[in-house]
Amino acid sequence: MNRESIMQKLPPDHSDRRLRFVRMIARTLGTLLFAFIVFFAAAHLIGAIRGVEEVQPSGDVIGGPTASDIPGFVALAVMTLGLAVSWFREGIGVVMIVLGLALFTISVQPVTLILVSFGSIALLFAVSWYGGRSNQRSLP
Repeated sequence: MNRESIMQKLPPDHSDRRLRFVRMIARTLGTLLFAFIVFFAAAHLIGAIRGVEEVQPSGDVIGGPTASDIPGFVALAVMTLGLAVSWFREGIGVVMIVLGLALFTISVQPVTLILVSFGSIALLFAVSWYGGRSNQRSLP
């Protein structure tokens, strides 16, 4: 039996449509979050180059990042790169996002918005990756 005859005998399956929908939502949210992080980082970089000092709500003036900020920046960079990688290799991207989340949680006081946003997108990509792998295994 060839693949076409097997496909004709199977009942119609709507899981491909659901999987495409989950993948589309993950990619859309991931792209929006990626763009936000890149623009946010670019704005801070331009401000640092121009010598603009940040004033915290407490009134403290911060001239730039400190040594304790570096692990958080690295974790944020790993998570952001994980979003980009997830477009092409969902499994590797999910691992990068999860490792970045772990590093961020360990090194910085956890920020719920970052954990929820990156975590939910990683979950969507993981569902998409797992669903795509299970569809590949189900047919010869």
